[in-house]
Amino acid sequence: MKKTSRILTVLALAASSVLFATPSHAVPTVNLAINCSNPATENDQPIGNGWVLEVTLTNCTGISPLWPYGTTWELKNGATVVPATNSPAQGTVTTGTMQTTPQWSSLSAASTYVLTITLPNPLPSGYVANSTNGKNVSGSKSGVAGTKTSNYFSVFFFTIDPSYVPGQGSTQTRVRGNLKATVDSVTFADDGTGTGGSLSWKGTNIDSVLYSGPAETYPKAFNYGAYTSSWNGALQNLKPDTTYTFDFWVNSIDDYPSMKTVTFKTGPAPVKAETKDAAYWTKFVDTYVIYAWEASNMKMLMSKFNSIQTSPYRSFIKVPTSRVSTWSATSLTPASCSVASTGVVTAKSADTCTVSYTVSGPSKAPVTLVRDFKFTRFVS
Repeated sequence: MKKTSRILTVLALAASSVLFATPSHAVPTVNLAINCSNPATENDQPIGNGWVLEVTLTNCTGISPLWPYGTTWELKNGATVVPATNSPAQGTVTTGTMQTTPQWSSLSAASTYVLTITLPNPLPSGYVANSTNGKNVSGSKSGVAGTKTSNYFSVFFFTIDPSYVPGQGSTQTRVRGNLKATVDSVTFADDGTGTGGSLSWKGTNIDSVLYSGPAETYPKAFNYGAYTSSWNGALQNLKPDTTYTFDFWVNSIDDYPSMKTVTFKTGPAPVKAETKDAAYWTKFVDTYVIYAWEASNMKMLMSKFNSIQTSPYRSFIKVPTSRVSTWSATSLTPASCSVASTGVVTAKSADTCTVSYTVSGPSKAPVTLVRDFKFTRFVS
């Protein structure tokens, strides 16, 4: 396999299937360096709407990217513009990614190249939902790779991380000033289940916060252990009747943090387990799905699933599918019905057919609805 094809395979792994606002004090320009003398180097690089990435490449003989629809670019060797060796094509926004991303081959390993990538604003929702998985996450990937030989390449996988602040390089750079953040109080409110709730905090000059409680209780949409300006304080996967103690950090725009030790106790589990109906999942989406477009699409899919009715004239139904949200459907009663990869549920008998339907998105907060269906027609 050609090395260009191999890197494209790395970037476009087949998969199951968060836009974030750049904080006002951050400049949406990121400088990256790729040195193809380092074997098999993989990195994650957060991106956002309209950001510019300037990639300096050394010791590379090829460049193999995969980018969102609407991306523009320019590769230079000194003052000379280096054209792509293929014929790039944007295609359509439907897929979220470019139909044909530019490729460069037969570059001089002795030369230094600068690749300027200007991302679209906004990033296509389909791209964000399906092609921004990091190096340690299964799923389709995108980004930029420099190549030299089959074993020497360096990749930056594009990801979405609401806590990331663009600086000079792949880690955030902030300069300490005189404005100090202070935290006066941190309060926990249980949601009545003993397993979830939210933190709220008060203080001065708070630009971002860092949660250091148990990692499994922090929403997966965010980068655990990093500061974020976007988190609403929601916690999940807590244990009822349990006391938690941890350090809660706040930071200012001048990177002048302070910390408060927090202790709270969750409530008891309800005597009767909460019914996970449409109202439950709507509240769940409102709490844990952090982007309006994502929440809206998930609610639409939930509503469509809950509205499905069988017909006396058909032996099948179809669950709602989506190119934006990740969805899956499974038959919990395989003897009475089956579910195809297209979302078509086919009845096998007159027995009750139970279907589990799951939707999720970039916030990694899946919703699972379960419904029973009765068919009067079925495939023997």
